[in-house]
Amino acid sequence: MARERDRHHMVWFCRQGERIGVASYCVYQSEDGKCFILDFWVFPGSRGNGTGHRCFEALQERAGAEGAVYYELNSEKEDSVCFWKSLGFAENGADEYGMPLLIRR
Repeated sequence: MARERDRHHMVWFCRQGERIGVASYCVYQSEDGKCFILDFWVFPGSRGNGTGHRCFEALQERAGAEGAVYYELNSEKEDSVCFWKSLGFAENGADEYGMPLLIRR
């Protein structure tokens, strides 16, 4: 988290002063502007009614201000894959460990 370039970030998602989720990500400015989403959670009691979509929009706004051009993440749980696909992500092969990748350009 402390490196000068391509820093790892953690952000809280809040609604009416209450934490409803969290994400961690890294924008690779030294490469091509990929924002790799390491973790993304909306807490169970806060899910529904498009909350996850709004949280991603907030993440996208913040990461975009840091130079993010596109987004990539690992996901293999069926419900998570469906969520990411609903945001326009598409399958993009697998990483070096065989974990499926999703991408949104």
